[in-house]
Amino acid sequence: MTVRKHMLLNYYAFMIDEQQEYTGIALGYGSLYNHADNYNAVYYYDNEKELMIFEAVQAIAKNQEITINYLGSDSSGQTIENWINKPEL
Repeated sequence: MTVRKHMLLNYYAFMIDEQQEYTGIALGYGSLYNHADNYNAVYYYDNEKELMIFEAVQAIAKNQEITINYLGSDSSGQTIENWINKPEL
């Protein structure tokens, strides 16, 4: 069997554990939020509820886009360019 290493879904996957061994796909709007360096929401995986949680970190006005940092809220020193050009899984 051939395994495809270069899959577009890799770019929609979230790391859901602290060891960064497991990934998940957020259903609903979760995989549609765009990246921003000055994001207005954060995300985390709740192991107990088995849910991806998106939470506002500042007021979000009506019709304002909800944005997250694709690298996570603790990604100081990393750039989105490095993330986009990451090696395929």
